[in-house]
Amino acid sequence: MTSALAHSKIPRPIAVVGDEGSWRKRITAQLSAWGLAPYAPDSWPDASAHLLWLDGGCPARDQVISAPPHCPVVIHLRAGVDLGTFPDPAWAAVTALVADDERVVAEVADALPPQAPRPVLLSGAEPLAVMAGELLDAACPPPTLSASVLTTANEARLRRCLASIADVVDELVVQVDARTEGDAARVAAEFTDPGRIHVEVPPLFDCDPPRIHFAEARNRGLDRVSGDWCLVIDADEELINGTLLREAVAHASWTGLDAVAVRVDCHTDIGPAEVAMSARLFRRCDSIRWRHPVHNQLMGADAVLTSPAVIRSSYEGAGALADRVARAVPALLAMFEGAGEGDACAATDQEAGRAHAAFYLCRSYAAVHDHAQVIRWARKCQDLCGDHPTIAPMWAWWAEAELHERDRAAARAVVDAGLERHPGFADLWHMRVGLDLMDWADAAASPGPHAATPQRSPARLADAGQAARLLGLPISVGRPAQPFDKQATTSDQERR
Repeated sequence: MTSALAHSKIPRPIAVVGDEGSWRKRITAQLSAWGLAPYAPDSWPDASAHLLWLDGGCPARDQVISAPPHCPVVIHLRAGVDLGTFPDPAWAAVTALVADDERVVAEVADALPPQAPRPVLLSGAEPLAVMAGELLDAACPPPTLSASVLTTANEARLRRCLASIADVVDELVVQVDARTEGDAARVAAEFTDPGRIHVEVPPLFDCDPPRIHFAEARNRGLDRVSGDWCLVIDADEELINGTLLREAVAHASWTGLDAVAVRVDCHTDIGPAEVAMSARLFRRCDSIRWRHPVHNQLMGADAVLTSPAVIRSSYEGAGALADRVARAVPALLAMFEGAGEGDACAATDQEAGRAHAAFYLCRSYAAVHDHAQVIRWARKCQDLCGDHPTIAPMWAWWAEAELHERDRAAARAVVDAGLERHPGFADLWHMRVGLDLMDWADAAASPGPHAATPQRSPARLADAGQAARLLGLPISVGRPAQPFDKQATTSDQERR
């Protein structure tokens, strides 16, 4: 046992039970050094334990037999131990016997009954902890992971998506919209054997005329997967580092969490557009479901682990972003009017749907620079959504729209109002820095009555221009500052 298993260093609770404090302290330190999670339980049995490491100097029949179901039991032998009084029925619950000294192994080997495990010699922290990891992995195997994918006819994007997850998941359920042309089902079949992949070709929105409801489609996919956990990913997305994802799922599963959040990087033709954390992996259970027809949300996942894994979401291609917005807006408008969730929805659900629709209408119009509509829906969103932290981006979209539609003072008023509610939201501070930089650039370019007043800051304008570019602020420094013209070309934006 000289190498660790893939999951052996993921913390799982190991109950270290013994009468001698120095022994318990040493074993706890050795297991901790390997990144495991040993602890001394206040009483025994302790249902939270994944493994019992018992002092062999005082093996207690009741402690062994009362171990939680599927909890491995290790007896750590020491010199002079007398196992002759240990009753035979208790040996059935013992998983392993270990010792630090060859003499102890030889001493007890002949005295053990046939049903007892053979003693194993361990020396040092690593072998001890690797054995603990192996026992934990055997008793609590890594959870199985399914992926649910919705796709239309874009075969190239689907191929990239499935290539990024095929070696990570144990099962794929790919739902292909039958109304689209193309051979997405054949592309899906390229990536795995028939025992691991299920391809369905239903109309995703099966009614006439089609009623877009992505939550219903995603929930149908959840009903078809069989893994312990489910990854939800769309065909225009790619998983960047799947190994990190498997480790996070194992950790969340063994520590009782509901979901794993990953970073989602949205890319457009001019580069990264947005970064957000999203719970894309979750336990497969009846209490965790999707809701809302568009920009759907995961409900029922309360305890979430944050993972360093990344999903890259593509809005690239001529008109791709505008097409998405054009498809989403009618459904969001219907949802805002109360027609998007069905007539049977409770009033509280309809109110939540209206707030959800207002927020994502504001976001959709911000994506295509329709500033008048951003202002309209931001005002509605303010009234409906309150001050929940997830609403904070609306204030940044609103401020930018005011900067284009009205003036800098209007934008600053929105930024200040947003910061009163969300003082820790970085995008609003970024916007405030931009507005202050615009004021400084204007003052330096048109000093007015201060033209003859000695000043040091105008000499820093070149540095300010470089800072603005590095910060991605939509201004030019060295002349009266102006926000980006929404008609500016991509090359103009990159140059500025």
